[in-house]
Amino acid sequence: MAAERDALVRAALPRLRAMAAPHGVGLSEVDLRWGVDDPDPRRQVELCLEEVTRSDIIVGVLGERYGARAPSPPPQGFPPGRSVTELELRMFLQRWSSAPGPAPALIYIRDPAFLQAVPEELRGIYGAESEEAAAKMAALKEELKGNPAVGAVRSYRCGWGSGGPTALEDFVAQVVADVWDVLQRHFLHGAPPSVQDSFLASQHALGPVARSRLVAATAAAIRRGEGNRLLLTGEPGVGRTVFMAALIGALQQDPPPSASKPLPQCLVAYHFASARPDQSDARVALAQLCARLEELLGKASHAPSEGSTYQELRPRLLALLATPPPKGRRLALLIDDAHFLHVGGTERSDWLPPAVHPRVSLVLSAPATTIPAHFPEVGGAWTPLPLRPLPPPERADLLGAELRRWGRSLERRYVSAVLGKGGAKLPLYQRLLLAELRAFARYEDLPEVLLTAPPTVPRPAAADPSPIGCSPRPRPLALIGRPQRRPLRIGGGAAAAAAGGGASAEGRSQNHVGGNPAGPAPSQDGRRDVGAAEGPAMAAGSMRCPIGHSWIPPLPRWLPIGRSRPDLLEGGAKETPHRWPRPFRQT
Repeated sequence: MAAERDALVRAALPRLRAMAAPHGVGLSEVDLRWGVDDPDPRRQVELCLEEVTRSDIIVGVLGERYGARAPSPPPQGFPPGRSVTELELRMFLQRWSSAPGPAPALIYIRDPAFLQAVPEELRGIYGAESEEAAAKMAALKEELKGNPAVGAVRSYRCGWGSGGPTALEDFVAQVVADVWDVLQRHFLHGAPPSVQDSFLASQHALGPVARSRLVAATAAAIRRGEGNRLLLTGEPGVGRTVFMAALIGALQQDPPPSASKPLPQCLVAYHFASARPDQSDARVALAQLCARLEELLGKASHAPSEGSTYQELRPRLLALLATPPPKGRRLALLIDDAHFLHVGGTERSDWLPPAVHPRVSLVLSAPATTIPAHFPEVGGAWTPLPLRPLPPPERADLLGAELRRWGRSLERRYVSAVLGKGGAKLPLYQRLLLAELRAFARYEDLPEVLLTAPPTVPRPAAADPSPIGCSPRPRPLALIGRPQRRPLRIGGGAAAAAAGGGASAEGRSQNHVGGNPAGPAPSQDGRRDVGAAEGPAMAAGSMRCPIGHSWIPPLPRWLPIGRSRPDLLEGGAKETPHRWPRPFRQT
């Protein structure tokens, strides 16, 4: 079911992410196409079932093949002689058996007439393995159709071309509609968060922060009042926005206990100018900040922020920043990509205060090259905080954390290939490369993909015009800019999975788990790959959904998500303690 899986990952899931993002919900897929590391067949099945138990939505795509049988004795008391895909479905339905209403299990059955369009020499790949397998698959389909606990069972049609199934647009549209309906019924409750809160949650959900010690040191310095004008700089892709989001979360938390003088609580207002195109409008930014600051400071305003002009909002903001916060508190205002703020296309920096109250901290983020041009009139002593590219040990730590976040692993030779790229010094490059591997690479293609991947983040490239359903050869990394925001994560399954409102799914090959003598030979490390033969595709996903209004790093409060399997990276370098730089005067 490789074509269906590709259609879900490349077409359905991005649409669902875009639909769910305004509600503070994100999606991440479960996909074990790189194989399961453990050579023990029983442990392989257990890993797949563990991923299913941590999933919130499961999407099963069934063709004619029954798939690989689980080794005997079957795990957890399931009937013997059943395929891994059937066990996954049964596991998910069993977990939801005590919940009211149908489970968020969505089943899609391919029209058997598809086989008539498949060339005769290839029908063995798409047809049933044997009469026994055909009978078991038919029985499974009938059982699912008659099971009231299944959320939906659909039939879909597709064509043949380019060496595989095509014309999957209707299939993708149906999956998007069904998953969105499940999201609305199970996970989207209450008013959606604001653009800024949703964006902050999405940055927290990107996963590990490469500079956690520096985040903690910066938050402590702000609480102590060391430099109330902080300037965060760094080249594109170095992780300024993720760092700012982590810093906001650290300041929103209770201060850590101190042996000496207790650190004060922080009132936090923030704005991400790149959260959405309209958020870089200085009038929009100032309106939101004025409303937030007035709420934090307990200042009642008779002038509405919405509809006010920039000239009306600017003095209000300056007056608020000159207002002392409540006793025993500090106020922190953080603005990411401050150089983007404009009025009618003209960049403005006159909203910056010439001075702030001693218990007010102002933190700006911008590329170092833009500071003299955008903020020439800003006086006062600024504390610089340049974010530099990651040193080699921290690159390995970040890669290992990213792999664990997606429940993946790489052999040491592939880890070395990734870390050997010049762009690996930037967190953005690592995230984009892993996103490319998840969406397009199969295990046997990893050497080619890593070899042809550009050494650094390339210039923007045209979108791939391949129609839905085609499975082109893995292509080099052709992404640039910020990684796609995914507040939620769908984790691990052997077929096509959707979680927390998203669907993903490369079909699990019948040879994915266990040893099928008719299947492809194991790789050099003994793992069997997914997708070498047509088999039932199923995807189990896990979703995280933010609850409440306060976002807590490194992740907000989410629905349960899957724990990641350990990757092949061991140990990890300790980060050098950060020495707070002396203030400098911006000229």
